[in-house]
Amino acid sequence: MRMSKSRIITFLHCPHRFKRKYIDGYKAKKQSCLLMSGQDKHIIFENAVKNAKTSLEVEQLVKSDKNYKKYSIDCNNFIEYQKQKDILPLYVEEELYDEELNIIGIVDRVECTKDGLLLIDYKTGKSSTNIAKYRFELALYAYLFEKLHNQRIAQWGIYFSTSGQLLKEGRSQAEIDKAVEKVRQVRRDIKTCEGSNDWPKKYTPLCNYCELFMSGDCKGEDGWLFGEED
Repeated sequence: MRMSKSRIITFLHCPHRFKRKYIDGYKAKKQSCLLMSGQDKHIIFENAVKNAKTSLEVEQLVKSDKNYKKYSIDCNNFIEYQKQKDILPLYVEEELYDEELNIIGIVDRVECTKDGLLLIDYKTGKSSTNIAKYRFELALYAYLFEKLHNQRIAQWGIYFSTSGQLLKEGRSQAEIDKAVEKVRQVRRDIKTCEGSNDWPKKYTPLCNYCELFMSGDCKGEDGWLFGEED
């Protein structure tokens, strides 16, 4: 099976959800509003930067999007972020594939800075001060990008559009090695689940955002109180 960052994280969060979605082909009856709005915002940012030749044109394209007023806070933050840049990013929504790991990824943005290449993933939810929770995906994207383009990433980071915050840190080879090993370990764990036909459920606050739970196709553990994600 071809893997992705999302599939790996889904398995780590809940093997049962992974099986229902990616092996059984479950079609959700109800989607998360947060997921849908996040997809809308990504499309606005992607289309603007891909079709613009200057930061001014990015502003014009964002403001002309049909969903601009609906997501004006995020859009205006993104416009201000781009205005701070001298040039447009080198890569936008770059699709990355590694045959050895059989994994695909899409990096939102790679830009040139005075310190070297900066790899950025967009997040449209609430901001965070803890970059550690995003290191796996950032390190994995850096691995895929460097292998495909033979260019070294100097820094990676998360851009939170709702707050306009950029959280970044220097590239770490140790984190890249850990990410690659995590992909391999997940593949081994999937084979174990397939062999035993045991795909355990993991009950966490993330169940709140699971399409199985929202659609009533997976019941929470008895007595479980679903709270907000950390």
